[in-house]
Amino acid sequence: MNYARMSQVVFLSTLCLGPIACSRASSAEAAQLVAAVDRFRTAADDQKAGALAVLSAVACSADDVCQAKNACMASATATTQSALLRQDVSDVLERVNAGSLSRDDPKAQGLAGRLRQAQEQLAAGYKALLTCDAQVQSLKRTYRLQGR
Repeated sequence: MNYARMSQVVFLSTLCLGPIACSRASSAEAAQLVAAVDRFRTAADDQKAGALAVLSAVACSADDVCQAKNACMASATATTQSALLRQDVSDVLERVNAGSLSRDDPKAQGLAGRLRQAQEQLAAGYKALLTCDAQVQSLKRTYRLQGR
């Protein structure tokens, strides 16, 4: 084989391997994202922040994976914030009921507002969840991923 012909073969093979390598990386990222979303969804409220950190750490280089990650991060962030606010309200109520915190304390006085914030964050999380679900299902179809 002459040098020119060998150069053409090498060049053409790199063109073919580039998309395959990109596809494999995208598929791995998609699988990691789907697993992180599933982990977040099954996490108890007190474990949502850790699951959110795992979701946030998933790398994305492909547009479809990044779009899904962004949509799911919006939902997960709002849901986590809601869980944290609800836990704070619960903790303050326990302290008031136990007598270790006065009902006149500013923390106790602000419970209704914090609970309203928690409900608003939860509603925002549910709203963003529709886009997240659609994006995750699209990744599963595109990359032939198993799971929920």
